[in-house]
Amino acid sequence: MPAAVPRKARSPLVPVALVVGLGIVLVGGRLLWRQPEPKGNAGFGPTVVSPSVTPTTPRVDASQGQPPAAALDKSPEPAPASGAPGVSDHPPADPSPKPVPGAVLEKILPSVSSRSLDTITGKVRVSVKVAVDASGYVTETNLASPGPSQYFARAALAAARRWRFSPPTRGGEALASSWMLRFAFSREGAKVEPAQLSP
Repeated sequence: MPAAVPRKARSPLVPVALVVGLGIVLVGGRLLWRQPEPKGNAGFGPTVVSPSVTPTTPRVDASQGQPPAAALDKSPEPAPASGAPGVSDHPPADPSPKPVPGAVLEKILPSVSSRSLDTITGKVRVSVKVAVDASGYVTETNLASPGPSQYFARAALAAARRWRFSPPTRGGEALASSWMLRFAFSREGAKVEPAQLSP
């Protein structure tokens, strides 16, 4: 009888190859049935978008009359303290002092006859306004109140032109002035009362 041919021993690589092939088939099937992911997130996990945090600034209500933030940073300037150098508590002196009144230097009474005076019943009053220059001389006369008689009015004007005055002064400087001369005629004679009108 022919000699028996010995069986070849099974190679241990065959089961391993089968397991690897089965794994490849399973993995390939999953890849074919898997849905494609969006391009933007390929290979990355889910993207979480955090809202941007913007610093908020408290708004100022214009209706409440509050000043803007820039004005709030300004501190009020301190008031000048009393008695500070260069600041006087006393009001400034009056630049134009009051004038010193003038006076009558020479008074002339009207010259009228005694016969004319005997015709008077009561008193005849005549007022004459005179303008006086800075030297004290009369420059103009006007009848402010002529009275009932032209004769006594003319006598009062003539006497008023001859008056002399001490002019009023302001700061040592002589000033022009105006006066009112009030004459009163009666049987006893003539009297006069002067009054300074200006300055």
